[in-house]
Amino acid sequence: MRFDITTRGPEPLASGEFGPLVTTKARLHQRVTKLGVLIILLFGPLAFGAVEPWAILTLELAAAALMVFWTVGELFTAAPGVVRHPLYIPSGLFLLLIAGQFLLHLSVDRQQTLQSLLLYLAFGAITFLAVQSFRNETDYRHLVVTLAVFGFLLGVLGCVQDFTAGGKLYWLRTPFHGGAIYGPYVNKNHFAGIMELLIPFALAGAINRKLARDQRFVLAFFVLVMGVTVVLCGSRGGMVGVAAEIFFFVIMLVMRERRLGQAIAVALLLQVILAGALVISGDAVLGKLATFKNRDEAADRYQIAKDSVKMFKERPILGWGMGAFPSAYPRFRTVPSMFYLNAAHNDYLQALTETGLVGFGLVLLFILIVIRGGIKNYKRRRLGSWSSTLVLGSMTAFTGILVHSFFDFNLQIPANALLFYVCGVMACGHSVPARTETLEFGRVNSRVLMNTR
Repeated sequence: MRFDITTRGPEPLASGEFGPLVTTKARLHQRVTKLGVLIILLFGPLAFGAVEPWAILTLELAAAALMVFWTVGELFTAAPGVVRHPLYIPSGLFLLLIAGQFLLHLSVDRQQTLQSLLLYLAFGAITFLAVQSFRNETDYRHLVVTLAVFGFLLGVLGCVQDFTAGGKLYWLRTPFHGGAIYGPYVNKNHFAGIMELLIPFALAGAINRKLARDQRFVLAFFVLVMGVTVVLCGSRGGMVGVAAEIFFFVIMLVMRERRLGQAIAVALLLQVILAGALVISGDAVLGKLATFKNRDEAADRYQIAKDSVKMFKERPILGWGMGAFPSAYPRFRTVPSMFYLNAAHNDYLQALTETGLVGFGLVLLFILIVIRGGIKNYKRRRLGSWSSTLVLGSMTAFTGILVHSFFDFNLQIPANALLFYVCGVMACGHSVPARTETLEFGRVNSRVLMNTR
């Protein structure tokens, strides 16, 4: 089955301008870069969320190698250039803040801050390369379909493993400290988080009326499987995040396409599917949902939030240092639990305590640019194009994690955080690259142009 769309001519990108101009035959280094970005995005979730040192190191080395490869390739092209993007400035300033915390000894745990700096440099490299390498309708199709198929396969893995693996990762490994395992993740909430980031791409494709009916049916089935796994894993925050995504998705459809009836039908159908999965799964899921009542298994998050506010008040400007929450928190801890707390269970509070008002302001600026730019971008995309599908999916995924972040710490999981940031840059779209070339497009768009009257 080939996912394709016939459109009339090149797709205008952000601000009504034409996107990055590419030669008729795509450069080899751009193709390799695109493939490398996709491999890294898929590697993280499969490597237990890339939370272990070996996985983080692999991600960082891969990002550095791919960045060097792309840079060398650009230097040997006739007209090298960089695609501009509105998120470069807040992202760069955030990296400078982390570097300043480390270099100026402002962090209470410089080693953790250095590790965070290296990780965020890798994030920056991958998101930068995503902007440079995903440039036209063919690239957007590759990204959307890859993420949709990967989400489906990851959901199937989670379901099968949950019923057959006996609490082991990949049927082989038992986590040393235990955990609420689901799929490749030790924490079911983080599995739900990666599903929240992948579901919208299949959902956006499933309602695209320019796709063939069988292709839309396949994508709808992918959505069903991924949505059911969110229920089966028993993540409360995941269910809330998916519900928020459905609401946002409906709003976007009504706002852009005036398809109120279809939007309501989609929302009701998804809610019925999730409710049905919850009823059918019965005691197994209800038991997982009930674990929140056990204080030995889930610390009082409200109390952690109060402790985090106290931490912020003591260092309100620049915070305690990126990644230093586990080191700084014990002095403020009032939660009666024997468990080691390495996160605030609220990504906003953790950003506030670790980077202060300066860093939190940059976080809010990043979110504002993505939401404002994404909505504006979606309104200007041609309906039925892969670029509109990508923007809608990226915006919906971004919004779901924003909601889930009030209850959990998905953005402290490298694999989830990386895909979240890629969704952000894809939602905002592209600007014209800093170079001038002849307007030519890849193979698919060249064929489209020949068929255009």
